[in-house]
Amino acid sequence: MIYHLNLNILIEKLLSSLIKKFYDAKLTGDVVDVWGDGTAQRDFLYVKDAASAALEIMQNLSGPVNIGSGQVYSIKEIVSEIADIADMENSYQWNPDKPNGQDYRSYDLSKLKDTDFAPKWTLRQGLEETWDWYCQHRQSPEHC
Repeated sequence: MIYHLNLNILIEKLLSSLIKKFYDAKLTGDVVDVWGDGTAQRDFLYVKDAASAALEIMQNLSGPVNIGSGQVYSIKEIVSEIADIADMENSYQWNPDKPNGQDYRSYDLSKLKDTDFAPKWTLRQGLEETWDWYCQHRQSPEHC
């Protein structure tokens, strides 16, 4: 799943939803309700790395190529990182009555691995930049 700064044009829904939920809860003092139990897993790739991967593919490969970081994270890990970044470690709860999503989603990255591409942004770095951007583009950035 590719994620980046401008959540208005973000196709990936999980991270955009979580960033918004944590931001809104920080403003209101509410607890974030996170769907499922956090065990579902995804491969996340920051958009700046996705751009590098696309250049590498255009210069060195042809045909369809999957892109990803090659690192799989549980939703629980993602939520924990966002909560830490937002300074809201004890302000979320899991809602197992809501759908968990597909248990595991990964991609065959063998063609991409044949290039010199390697992600440069850690998950934490990408999430921090995404959180900071979101905060700066909201009405109350002082709450971040």
